[in-house]
Amino acid sequence: MSLGYTRDSFVPLTPVARTSFVLVARSTLDIRSYNDFLKKVHEGFTLGFWHEPTARVINQWIKLAGLPTPTTRTYTGSTTQAEALVAGEIDFAFDTWVAAKANPDVCAIAVLDSVSGLDIDCLSTLYPGIDIDNWYGIVAPATMDPELAKKLEQVLVDGFKKDKYRQRLEDLEFRPWNGTAEDFREQQQKTIDFYQNIK
Repeated sequence: MSLGYTRDSFVPLTPVARTSFVLVARSTLDIRSYNDFLKKVHEGFTLGFWHEPTARVINQWIKLAGLPTPTTRTYTGSTTQAEALVAGEIDFAFDTWVAAKANPDVCAIAVLDSVSGLDIDCLSTLYPGIDIDNWYGIVAPATMDPELAKKLEQVLVDGFKKDKYRQRLEDLEFRPWNGTAEDFREQQQKTIDFYQNIK
């Protein structure tokens, strides 16, 4: 169901945090590394992910890695990829590091973006050109009074610089991302350009 909103329906106020997409496997498959994965999937595999733009990144990775075409399923809403793995619906998935870290029934075997800091193989290092992470920010309705939006932005920017806030994000396995509305706007455009340039 679409509510009719587009990116232009909102104005960015401030970025908040980043978290990585990771390639995860069901623990019962006994796959603990990306090399294990490559050995296992030469005849085909099932894969879950979040949404269509992510699919283009995944297709690029499959092409560059010379992998067989997987059977894929897209999960949104209340069903996470990690939950689908545990249920046996799929064998592998791209999920957020936050969700994967919290689930003992899945194993993270590779990370997608090069700035994650995670000590596992990085797909964007192995296959340059697919680098992307998952980021969050706060937006306001485009019809909000500009002066009010500016005041709210400053309150948020100041709040997100506090040590207590940063520590809470890190406890949740997010990477704090401080910045202004303009930083957020630039990241939005960078992400749009990135997806549009993937063939």
